Amino acid sequence: MINKKFQLFQCCIPVKGIKRGSVIDLQRRLVFTLPNQIIDYVSEYSGKSIYNLFYDFKANKTILKKYIRFFYDSELFILSENLDGFSPLETVYKRPLLVDIISMEIEDIKIYNQSFFQNELDYLGIRSLKLIFKKNALDNIDKILKWLENSKIQSIVLFMEYENNIEEKLNILRAEHARLMQVVFYNCSKNYGAVYSQESFYFYDILPLDKIFYKGVQKIDDFFININSYLEALHYNLNFNRTIYIDQYGNVKRHILDDKMFGNIGDKKMDAIILENESISEFWKISKDRIAVCKDCEFRYICTDGRVPVKLASEDFFYTHLTKCSYDPYKNIWNEYENLKEPDIQLIT
Repeated sequence: MINKKFQLFQCCIPVKGIKRGSVIDLQRRLVFTLPNQIIDYVSEYSGKSIYNLFYDFKANKTILKKYIRFFYDSELFILSENLDGFSPLETVYKRPLLVDIISMEIEDIKIYNQSFFQNELDYLGIRSLKLIFKKNALDNIDKILKWLENSKIQSIVLFMEYENNIEEKLNILRAEHARLMQVVFYNCSKNYGAVYSQESFYFYDILPLDKIFYKGVQKIDDFFININSYLEALHYNLNFNRTIYIDQYGNVKRHILDDKMFGNIGDKKMDAIILENESISEFWKISKDRIAVCKDCEFRYICTDGRVPVKLASEDFFYTHLTKCSYDPYKNIWNEYENLKEPDIQLIT
């Protein structure tokens, strides 16, 4: 074993943070936290023999053996005499269509025409549609869902204020429209608390709409781990990339809190509005590596943090968030304790 070469599996990604690192297993959707020094060793000696590593760091041989055993038992690396057939992961990220997700406020449905739902959304390549209702919800929902019966959209999520026994009426729509995936009730009374579950179709939250839409990660389970999202996070903001927000008047924005308006769907086609306003696509490119604090986090490439990045001054190099994240990368602690898959081995000094 000691003379064999080692290399992380293609789907196992080492990431360094300010205080510790992580290895993200994109295939099994696991994350392991490790000392940054171990991340350095694994990266620097990748493709070399274990003997070379032990020889160069004789004083730390005992601890290194434990970490090598941890990597091996956790099935994180390849151990072979010949690694020529194992190539690294390509990090190019491309999407063929313009937009993935559109969030739309629906108050007066007259500002939208049927063609917008039946033709323009498909042309843009929309994968998911978030519909936000403030009044006359049921009548408008039924009409829009019928317009979208032959659409390429994969999922539809509704956001609305709660009404007594409204679930019975929504269940009828749910049975008729398979792409209706979730209903989120915002501004619920305190009696409901906040009830969220991946198995549940209905979600109840006491928070207002903007707090639900763009809140930060609260726990480990909020991370999103797969190859596509990792590649996207390398180049773009995982939460905001290829997303558009349309307010109740048809104004196109980058997000719900945006004070800028880039055009109105009543005056111009959506694709033209996006392509003519470079600041929309530039906003999409604000990856975690360009945001203060986030750039120091070992989880930055799997984070779906919804807080809006801002610049406090135009000359600032990094963006920032106006609220704190639940995770502190400088102390490696959450507001509530979370159990990570972390080896119980002392740090190398």
